[in-house]
Amino acid sequence: MLKPMVREYFIDGDYNCAETMFLIVNKAYNLGFNEEDFKLLSAFGGGFGCEITCGALCGAIAVLGSMAVADRSRATEGFKELCGEFVEAFRNEFGHIDCGPIKALYRKDDETACLSVVELSAEILEKFVKEKCLVP
Repeated sequence: MLKPMVREYFIDGDYNCAETMFLIVNKAYNLGFNEEDFKLLSAFGGGFGCEITCGALCGAIAVLGSMAVADRSRATEGFKELCGEFVEAFRNEFGHIDCGPIKALYRKDDETACLSVVELSAEILEKFVKEKCLVP
């Protein structure tokens, strides 16, 4: 469900990897964010613009917060562990969590750039939220 929406936002809409993850999950699971809320993730693309933590991972973690936290993260039992599990699932798939090494392995030099990274990130997130019963 998520992967087919990636191209629409990442390529056609020209959103970065973090924004794309946020937007597709918001649309697919009706999280209720408005069109301006995606700007909260804008600085996370390209590994914060300096190729550290992957923007697709950051976008996914942000929406996990929306899906799993009832009031505050510290008051949500198991949330820290949930995030850690997702990061490990991401690392297991890509071999890294940082943008630079992931780009070196997956980025294309054409107009698709990191499309495959965002698509695979969407698949990882969709599987994870279903396994954790965060979506119906």
